[in-house]
Amino acid sequence: MMINNDNDIIQYIEPIMHFCIKRLNNRQDAEDLAGEIMVHILSGVRKYKIESLEKWIWSIAHNRYAKYIDKRNKTNYTEADYTEIADTYDFIDQLIISNRYQNIFKTLHKLSSEYRDILVDYYINEFPVKQIAEKYKLSETTVKWRLNVGRKKIKEEIIEPFPKL
Repeated sequence: MMINNDNDIIQYIEPIMHFCIKRLNNRQDAEDLAGEIMVHILSGVRKYKIESLEKWIWSIAHNRYAKYIDKRNKTNYTEADYTEIADTYDFIDQLIISNRYQNIFKTLHKLSSEYRDILVDYYINEFPVKQIAEKYKLSETTVKWRLNVGRKKIKEEIIEPFPKL
């Protein structure tokens, strides 16, 4: 197939942009990918014998999208990339919270089951002390005591490694 004029290719610019936006949900990334797709199309249109322009263009778009996603997934982020990502306070807050909870859960798993189970039922399952006492056939005082001791053990494990300044 011979490409007669630029209008044969220009008509695909907008659909390719929509293709990229729909898949990436980020206008800036979509513009980058759409530009990359168009450059590849324009550089290849005179090199190859093209049977069906539409099929050829969409196969390029799909292949470039797959390569883009693969590259994005394999990229090792540098500190500069993280600073760009961390521009939003929400991201930083979520990271801090998830790290804090991760440490707590690691410490929780180190506790014996007599403390861990009660802490999980109280804080995660939100069972009242009375229900926990009935579940484990303990007095309410014992449940409260184990909650207190469990909290102290977690606190010691998390705070202890950090020296006081």
